Amino acid sequence: MNQAQPQNLDKALEHLTLCLEDPCVPGELEGWTKAVWQALEGVRPVLQNHFAVNHQEHFARITEEDSEMFRQVTLLKKEDRNILQHFESLADLTKNRKLPFVPGFKKLFCVIRVWRINLETE
Repeated sequence: MNQAQPQNLDKALEHLTLCLEDPCVPGELEGWTKAVWQALEGVRPVLQNHFAVNHQEHFARITEEDSEMFRQVTLLKKEDRNILQHFESLADLTKNRKLPFVPGFKKLFCVIRVWRINLETE
């Protein structure tokens, strides 16, 4: 498994997806959990940067062009914060080996896959 920290969002999400796709074999849960945690830690700064650079520019442009969209932009900013908070929570749970939470990664995997498809179509 590649442990390098990817520099762009698509590569970071792809790396996380690959870690999540690795089978969770009995007796190797600790290694799998560590790999997923490292991948989550790799996504976090890239995701923060993506939101700070790309989203802030888009949000500023939207509110400049249409002041009536201010409320929607505020909701989008809140959603960005929620996404970052979820990644931090997942990283903390994984780092601390909270194993009952492991099934929740399947849902995260599906969300990431949909998100990557959306990024490719933009």
